[in-house]
Amino acid sequence: MIETDRLCLSTVSQKDWAGYAPILRAPETSRFSDLPKKPSDKRITALINWMVRISADGKGHAWMIRMQGSDQIIGCIRINQIEKKTAIGSIGYELAEQFWNKGLMTEAVQAVADYCFLTLSLFRLEAWTHLENESSKNVLLKAGFQMEGVQRQKIVDGENRHDLCLFGKLAID
Repeated sequence: MIETDRLCLSTVSQKDWAGYAPILRAPETSRFSDLPKKPSDKRITALINWMVRISADGKGHAWMIRMQGSDQIIGCIRINQIEKKTAIGSIGYELAEQFWNKGLMTEAVQAVADYCFLTLSLFRLEAWTHLENESSKNVLLKAGFQMEGVQRQKIVDGENRHDLCLFGKLAID
């Protein structure tokens, strides 16, 4: 568990499915995501199971985000994979729309970055966002990440290709 002044980040478990599903199914949440739009129960269950598995085997880690003192899931943040040889992790996250523009995701990203650098001894964290996703780019910049470049036509969404921005943060930053 990771705690901040306003947030409690708890390791993902199967029981989190019901609270996480509405966040994933909201069009505004998945607009810039590589997750399926309006994912099925089966797809959400598979995603939860994957997050539990990567946390258990050390290949990544995932936390559900709640406000301090509340059981309501308001988002999720993950280290999607950890490259142990190079000590690099890749981060991803979602937050329910009613909690946007309050600095909550920046707070969560900063807390997870600290955990990764201090506890997991990672040297680098990476994140990718759609070029058009100004909110996510701002979260990463405020959390101390630097934009390192644009990967042209990196992601496919249906029949459309999109550019991605690559962000990085080092333990020595």
